[in-house]
Parts: sequence; structure tokens; C-alpha cells
Amino acid sequence: QYMAAARPAVASPVGASTSMIIPGKTGYLASSAEEWISALSALAVDRDRARTLGLAARRHAEAAYSLQRAGFKLVEIFQDAISSTGRSRNVDAATVAGFGREWTMFPQGISELSEDERMAMFEGYFGIFPWASLPPNSVGMDLGCGSGRWAILAAPRVGHLHLVDASKDAIAVARGNLAGASNVSFHVASVGDLPVKDASLDFAYAVGVLHHVPDTQRAIQSIARKLKPGAPLLVYLYYAFDNRPAWYRGLWRLSNALRIVLSRSPTPLRYAASQAIAAVVYWPLARMAALLDAVGILPRSIPLSYYRDRSFYVMRTDAYDRFCTPLEKRFTREEIGNMLDAAGFENVTFSNRVPFWCAIGRRGPHRIDN
Repeated sequence: QYMAAARPAVASPVGASTSMIIPGKTGYLASSAEEWISALSALAVDRDRARTLGLAARRHAEAAYSLQRAGFKLVEIFQDAISSTGRSRNVDAATVAGFGREWTMFPQGISELSEDERMAMFEGYFGIFPWASLPPNSVGMDLGCGSGRWAILAAPRVGHLHLVDASKDAIAVARGNLAGASNVSFHVASVGDLPVKDASLDFAYAVGVLHHVPDTQRAIQSIARKLKPGAPLLVYLYYAFDNRPAWYRGLWRLSNALRIVLSRSPTPLRYAASQAIAAVVYWPLARMAALLDAVGILPRSIPLSYYRDRSFYVMRTDAYDRFCTPLEKRFTREEIGNMLDAAGFENVTFSNRVPFWCAIGRRGPHRIDN
């Protein structure tokens, strides 16, 4: 209530307060009487500081507890009531099964994707990743590795790479795609039960994964605990079209209604419909964007212009991914920044090019709690 009223909050570091309050940015966490007195005194003396913290607190409250977030939370409550095991592991069983099918159908190995196309897509997501700052023989993790399509290019750059996915079918595909790599290991596990020690990783990345889990904030915190202080985390989360016009968001709402129907349809129908969408929607719009780009008049907001340089195979894969996944969330840039802040990440930066939003932050020095 204080945060919603643009007032900085002071609370004990227990329960939800640890994720609601970002120390020094939206309020203070106080573990002792002395810390309480110090925090309250600071706010009473420096009214400008209190006003700044209060405004930041309200922005955080609006982002974290919007109607969209409330809707997702309601879904979580129903999911929790159905499966306590899924709750603790932070997985949605139907979504995991769907991705197992997807990567079996679209393995994206070296025979399906050209080296140039794989590298171009890799740079789109990983262009802001600080490879040069990693320590020698660094150990990292690919969260939700899927087919291992990114690990193919990431593994040769590091000492060891853990590939983690909740789907055993996806891990089987990843094993095949990285059969020649000697510095990788494979784990069937969820983001809620990561199979490495706390503070043991030099880096991690989760590209196109954490918007498909029931609790994205808790997933980011789970990853943070496994990172060493100062270690970078790269995340790519579906964006809420916060940098797009209203008509663009309206088109998404229509497509999302179709996704909700298709993702709950029989598997053969899902596959056939997604491939038809790739052929009659993705391909024509992508080719039109390519022509407009060639003559230098490509509008910034033309839908699916990202695919103007992509193969039809990638369009087919992404159409299946987009319309056949039961659980999907979308986040604004501010919401992603707030989640990373709340999980203890510092120096958060965003890529300002498609695909949106790619963000990177470094694990802070403080202990990460649930």
C-alpha cells in the first residue's frame, strides 16, 4: 500500500518483502532495531530522497502488480492447486511436453540451419553478452537449452557448458546436435531444481525460456543463486510490445486468441495449422519486408520483418513455437528490469534491436533468497 501511494517502504527481510522492495531503490529492508531507526531517520531527514524512492516504489508496484501480472498470478494459483510438484519445480507439464515435440520435429542441427543463419540469429540474442570478460575456462549454463541450437556456438567459447532442459526429448536432440563437443554435460531438470552448486557458475543464459514457466521472477532468482558474484546472466523474454503502436498490440491480441485455441488442440491439428500460418502469413510478410528493405523504405513496425533474412525452415519452427505453446507470458522492458533488480542483478542493460527484449545483468554481491 505504501509503495502504491508513492511512499518508500521499510520492512523486515522476510516473506514477500524481499521481492517487493529493492533496497536503496524503492525502500529499505531492516533486520534490526538499529537498521529500522537508521532507515526511518534517513527518510525523515532527506525528503527529496524519500520522494525519489517513493516514485520508484510506485513504478515498481505498477509494473509488478498490474492487471496482467495479476492474471498470471491467478493462473499460478490454479496450477499450484493442481500440482504441488510442478509448483516446486516451476514447470508447466503441458508446455514442457510441447517443446519436446517441437525440438524433435525441428532439431535445428547443422544439417537444418546454415552456419551463416545460425550465427546471424546467435548474434541477435548474444550481441550484448560479455564473452571477453569471462574468466579462463569459465563454467556456465544454458537454461532451457532445447535443441542445443545456441550451445553449438557458445560451447567452443568457454571451458564447460551445462545444458539444462525439463524435457528429456529436448535433451536427446541436444545430445545429438553436440555429439562432437567434449566440454558439455546434459541435465534433465527444471529451473526450480538446477543441478549445480550455489555460486558455482561464471555465467548463464536463458534465451526464449523464462516466459514459459509459471513464475518468471522465481526462476530468475533460482538462476541468480547459482551464479558467482559478478557473473553475467543473459535473458531473452517475449516483450509486451511496449515500444510498438496500439494497432500492433491489437494484432497481437488477435493472434494470441488463435494461439490459445491452437495450443489446446490435438497435436496433428496444431502442427498443420502452424505450418499453414508460416506459409500464408510469415513467408509473404517476410518477403515483402525484404523487398522494402532492399529499396530502403522498410517501415519500423511492419509485422514479422525480423524474418526478412530468415529461411522458411526458421519461419516454420517459430510459427510452431508461437502458436502451439500453452503457457506464454510477455513483459515490458521496465518489468524485466524490475525482476532482475529484485533478484539482485546489477548494471542491467538492454539490447535496442530486434529481438526484444534481450537483457543482461551481473549478479550482485549479496545473498539471493527466495
